Amino acid sequence: MKKIILLLVLFLISCQPQFQYHVKQGNMKYDAGEFSEAVKEYTEAIKLNPKATYIIFTRGSAYFNMGDFRNAINDYTLLIQSDSSNSPAFIARGTCYFYEEQYDSAMSDFTTAINFNNNSDEAYNNRGYCNFTMKNYNAALADYDSALILNRRNYGIYYNRGVLYAETGELEKGIAEFDTIIAYYPDNSDNYLQRGNLFLRMNKNDEACSDFAHASKLGNEQADELMNKFCE
Repeated sequence: MKKIILLLVLFLISCQPQFQYHVKQGNMKYDAGEFSEAVKEYTEAIKLNPKATYIIFTRGSAYFNMGDFRNAINDYTLLIQSDSSNSPAFIARGTCYFYEEQYDSAMSDFTTAINFNNNSDEAYNNRGYCNFTMKNYNAALADYDSALILNRRNYGIYYNRGVLYAETGELEKGIAEFDTIIAYYPDNSDNYLQRGNLFLRMNKNDEACSDFAHASKLGNEQADELMNKFCE
């Protein structure tokens, strides 16, 4: 029996350099945006250490970046099966379900993630966007508000809440959201475009055209079209 245990330990030790090699290669491929190659390396690493949960998660992320949501879901499900309170895995799987337009499954995963960790602004923001897509605007706003309480510097939430206000016709509130974002991200053309559209809906053409011009200078082609249509 002792001999069997010793052989097993020696085998595991011998596998460790190979495991680390595949992980390192996978990370290099991932960082270079070569996600299919990263998946191959991570798969080899997982064969050597099936309990390396962080590699399974990263392989799921690689699948996600490839648009292979089904395989990403499979990886995140593996993690959830081994740890039913794995909040990041629920968030990641919920995001995959969202992109597959399985909104009820996405909502369920985001809600489960929040139940396990109610300090995740990402979970609230993602559930908010899912609610918005399902036209549950009040629930979406409540989620965005909760997310911002947790993280005032997640400016993606301000953007999403601004889009929500635009959809519900609360134009002044929408403009205030994009004012906040632009103060911190003055080189993002889409923020000016979104605010310009809100000004346009309020018949504030001068402000709208100023935003469209700014977006155009930043290379936004849609802003060019709007300037040609609404601005002299």
